[in-house]
Amino acid sequence: MRVSDIPEVEGAAAAVAAQVEVEVVLADHPTTTTALDTDHPLDTSNDSQTLHRRVEHNTRAISLVKYGDPNFDAEAFTSWVKEVYLKLQVAWTEKNWNSVRALESTSLYSQHSAQLEDHIRAKTTNVLEKVCIENVRIKEFIENPDGNDTLVVILSSILRDYVIDDETRRVIEGDPKKDLFTVYQLNFIRQHGSQTQVVNPDEV
Repeated sequence: MRVSDIPEVEGAAAAVAAQVEVEVVLADHPTTTTALDTDHPLDTSNDSQTLHRRVEHNTRAISLVKYGDPNFDAEAFTSWVKEVYLKLQVAWTEKNWNSVRALESTSLYSQHSAQLEDHIRAKTTNVLEKVCIENVRIKEFIENPDGNDTLVVILSSILRDYVIDDETRRVIEGDPKKDLFTVYQLNFIRQHGSQTQVVNPDEV
């Protein structure tokens, strides 16, 4: 999934054993929508990187979530977000999108599967490697009493992104030696009124 090719990703993932369907649960780590939104073109200039690296949690957004869900833990949630992001990168490179079926909505899963099929038919692989997550910050909480609430997250990372020919292993697009600074907006959704499940350490 070349960075420039990533459309808005909406999926759902429910906490610890999350299920990522278009409508997810923002609870144990909410049912979520994993939305990798590249509305903003990736700008790798120094000014852009500095700007994104200064992003901090929106404390008001977190307070709003905790008002209706007292057990919500922002740090635990953002740690889980990192796991989701890394799983998506690995699945894309391995051309095994079925392994992240639980992390995307039906429509997005179909869209990405079709994109991977293009690589399979062309006998090419889009390699995403040396992925280093720099920052994950909660940006906004959008409450919808009539449906799903949305928790918007901004994630920045550095990675290498290139395409190779499967038979010759020759690089045909991108630069395997170039680090790219990327910024994504991920939208995590869950049914309004959902609650984070508290896990008792003695039961783990």
